Amino acid sequence: MKGQIDRPKKEVIDQAGQSLRWQKSWSIKKPEPGKRRQKMSKKGRKTFFVICTLIVILLVGEMAFSAKPYKIGSLLPLTGDSAPFGLPQQTGVRLGVRDVNLAGGILGRKLVCVYRDSGSMPTPGVDATMKLVKIDRVPYVIGGFSSGVTMAAAKAVTIPNKIVHIGQGCTSPLLSVMKDDDYFFRACMHDLYQGAALAEMMWEDGARKIVLNYANNPYGLGIADATAQRFTELGGEVLAKIPHELGKPSYKAELSMVFERTPKPDAVAMIVYPEDMIVMGKQAIAMGYGPDVIPWYGCDAWMAPEVVEGIGAKNLEGVKGTASGVLPGPSLETFRKEYEEEFGTFPTKPFIEPGYDAVVAFAVAVARSGKLPEELTPKDIRDNMRPANNAPGRKFYAGPEEIKKGLAWAAQGIDTDYVGVASTVEFDKYGDIVGAVAIWQVKEGKIVVIENLLPEPVSREKLGPRYLP
Repeated sequence: MKGQIDRPKKEVIDQAGQSLRWQKSWSIKKPEPGKRRQKMSKKGRKTFFVICTLIVILLVGEMAFSAKPYKIGSLLPLTGDSAPFGLPQQTGVRLGVRDVNLAGGILGRKLVCVYRDSGSMPTPGVDATMKLVKIDRVPYVIGGFSSGVTMAAAKAVTIPNKIVHIGQGCTSPLLSVMKDDDYFFRACMHDLYQGAALAEMMWEDGARKIVLNYANNPYGLGIADATAQRFTELGGEVLAKIPHELGKPSYKAELSMVFERTPKPDAVAMIVYPEDMIVMGKQAIAMGYGPDVIPWYGCDAWMAPEVVEGIGAKNLEGVKGTASGVLPGPSLETFRKEYEEEFGTFPTKPFIEPGYDAVVAFAVAVARSGKLPEELTPKDIRDNMRPANNAPGRKFYAGPEEIKKGLAWAAQGIDTDYVGVASTVEFDKYGDIVGAVAIWQVKEGKIVVIENLLPEPVSREKLGPRYLP
């Protein structure tokens, strides 16, 4: 071949859709007279072979990672009454997805998550879940925050379609006894724990007569029933359980039933959502029933700086409450460090950590199934949730390096035991976990977690048939 061969410019598009331009000039020329082509040395040939091999390995790995990914869905309140919680909770899911991909993905494939807004209400929550299942085609849904929204979405969409559904912040014990064919799990504690902790805290603070002011939905009913049961077991008296509807402009009638009674309560449990709590708190104070007159006790539903600002920090100084706790240990340390590097200061909001745990639980379950995205079914995920996460098994923790070990073991069919951030992630026969409960308090205008504990849960049998399968 004579002369020089010029190749045209080429354009390569990377996975992010960015244009990467490069140009290579190729030339094939006749050797100059009197000169011979130099042969590559043995060492040079070996180096060339190693470089080519590495390039092939990298290209194959890149091709596998750019192939069809595993897809999961997230259902959280990004608008509406519970929006102050939804965005922080989403960061927990995002960090979990990031760490799984940094660990090399699942069976060499990338993990992606589709995020949908529940709107903080059942109807838009059901619509969003339907889109996740029918349009996005996800086999696994993480969420939601509200038990009422979660129950509606599960009964209308995920259970009938046999989609694995794992709760991130939904705590009603009623969710555990849905007829779900074992497709519903939970990565957060439930209110048989939170109700026990709330009752014990009020009792230890000296209350002997209480009133429960609760949201009239599965969440409010569950925590109210559990709190009442444990408080009665301790020897206390529940004067009344007063339900309220969500989103009302005034709660004066309900507050009159809560506070204006004989005998007066020693304490009131305010099981209320954020926006309603701001309205209710201001009105109760105006009526002369602030927490300095009759102590208020809060819950996870209004563990939010927005509520403190809305009612006034001075008005809420010293108020205590309960929320989802965390499990001290290596996973928590790694998670908090990574979180602050990725997102900044860790917010004082509940149920961020369970989102991370829910992602990792999915990843190892899929790895253990050995199924690629093209063949994976929700049943494959369901059947591997316990053997991939429960003891006994090889323990692994949060963070890319630990997750990489867990995924490798699971892919070999070895039972693994994920020790999570929010809990040990041990799914029982209901799909629930043993969850820690945090005790928080308003101090100098800030919500501060003062303790994490593992209370003895309230007995389902004592709560009655509603809470049994």
